[in-house]
Amino acid sequence: MAYGKSLAEAGPTGDTGQIFVAMKDATGFFQKVLQGHGIPNADKYIIASVDTANEDGYTLFAFVYRPYDTITIIDKYDRTTRKTLTKEDRSFYDPYRTDVDGRSIDTIVDWAGLPIRSYDKQKNQAIMLTLAANRVLERATRDDYWQAEQRWLDGQFGAVCSEQDQKTCSILGIKKGFMKEY
Repeated sequence: MAYGKSLAEAGPTGDTGQIFVAMKDATGFFQKVLQGHGIPNADKYIIASVDTANEDGYTLFAFVYRPYDTITIIDKYDRTTRKTLTKEDRSFYDPYRTDVDGRSIDTIVDWAGLPIRSYDKQKNQAIMLTLAANRVLERATRDDYWQAEQRWLDGQFGAVCSEQDQKTCSILGIKKGFMKEY
C-alpha cells in the first residue's frame, strides 16, 4: 500500500526498490498506509526525526499527529531562532511540543530510537510503517517521548536506545535485541 505496488509486483523478497531517506518521503508513505485504512485526516500524521546522533549511527523517530500545515516555532537546537515552517521545509519534520505561543503542536502516537542500519532496507521500513500505522489505528499516544527527546539531545542517545531495546526484548520474551547486533 505504501509503495503503490501489489504483492505480486514485489517479488519473493518484497522489495520494490523504494526506500525513504527524508522524513517528507517517509511521511508520504505513512500517509498512504493510513489512507488505505480509512484514517480520517491521514494527511495530518507525519514521521518526524531528530538527527543529532546520525553520525554516531542512530536516529530518533516520532510518529505524530500534527493538525497544522504551517507552524511557527522556536528552534529546538539553538533555542532562540524563531521559524515559520511548512511541509516543504526539512525542519517541519522535526517533532515540536509547542509553538511560539505555547500552543501544543504534536501529539506523539509512538516513537523509536533506532540504529540507522536497522531501517536502511525497504522491508525494515515497511515494518516500521506498519507498526506505526497500527498505533494510529489503536488511537494510541505516548507521554514519554519528550523526556526521551531531551535525553537524546543531551547526548544520551545510546542509553535511550538501550532502555527501549531492553523493554522491547522483555515484552517479546527474548534476550537479544538490536543493540547487541549493531
